[in-house]
Amino acid sequence: MSDSFQWMANMMGDLLVAPAQVDGNMMTAEVSTGGGRTQLLFVMEGDDYWLFASPFAKASQIDADRALDILTQVEMAAGMRKFGELYCITRFLDKGNIQAAEIIEVVARCVAAADALENALGLGDQL
Repeated sequence: MSDSFQWMANMMGDLLVAPAQVDGNMMTAEVSTGGGRTQLLFVMEGDDYWLFASPFAKASQIDADRALDILTQVEMAAGMRKFGELYCITRFLDKGNIQAAEIIEVVARCVAAADALENALGLGDQL
């Protein structure tokens, strides 16, 4: 694991359910959302930012219009992107002088929003 992803995993600390995995420029982690539920989290590193993405549905389960409509039902949702076949809630964080508390807040909000959407869609705890 690269130094920057190791640092990010360390900052996420107790939120991680299992050790994070890195493949190229992306880290994949499983994060607890409470109540026995978990969410996948993808973390990508840019030159001056981190991108956090947590999937809430597969493209085979809902269409883009439904994904956008359901997005308005969750207050914490900041943005949405499609990565491969997954619709994800996304958040960006500027790299400049970030602290652990900021990372924890962004991760917690990202996975909570994705979990709420997944639940609202009646998809269980798949992602």
